[in-house]
Amino acid sequence: MATAGCVGCRCVARRKTAVSAAITTANDDPNRWEAALDQNGTEIESTSSGLRAAVCDVTDLVDLSAWPDGTRLIIRRQPLYPGAQTTLLPDLDYRFWDHYNDLAGNQVELDCHMRPHVHVEDHIGHLRDSGLDRFAFTGFEANQAWLQTVCRAADLVRWFQLLRLVGPLARAKPKRLRWGLWHASARIITTA
Repeated sequence: MATAGCVGCRCVARRKTAVSAAITTANDDPNRWEAALDQNGTEIESTSSGLRAAVCDVTDLVDLSAWPDGTRLIIRRQPLYPGAQTTLLPDLDYRFWDHYNDLAGNQVELDCHMRPHVHVEDHIGHLRDSGLDRFAFTGFEANQAWLQTVCRAADLVRWFQLLRLVGPLARAKPKRLRWGLWHASARIITTA
């Protein structure tokens, strides 16, 4: 997270005790929250129960002394949709997302800028499920080739999902595709 070279950074915060405590404290103070914006910069509509997405800066509630100067912790709370799983936090109305960043600006603008980039973490998770976190060989060159193969395979799978699949399979994780689609022919045909 370097700021000297005008390089900004943002990353999703891991849920730790201090972050959870900051969320709980901020959630009890309605004056801390500002209405969240969608990617087009318009305010997100409230739910039928009157709840709406909101953003707040909780940097003053956590110890960021180990982080570089200028680091901030931004929290977004989103009303739960019917059937959504709640978190362990003592709030049954909202789901919370949090991210660190060292960028200047209003927390609402920073959240609006962060939201479109969250899908990158999903893709990294798909890569890990596909073999990115398993090194198949002992040599560097062989493992380098392995990682390139995993990345190419993940690209092919993602393009196949975008171009040919609809419904839940278009957003499915690699494991579900593996067992629900790729292995289907082996389960159907038992003899040659």
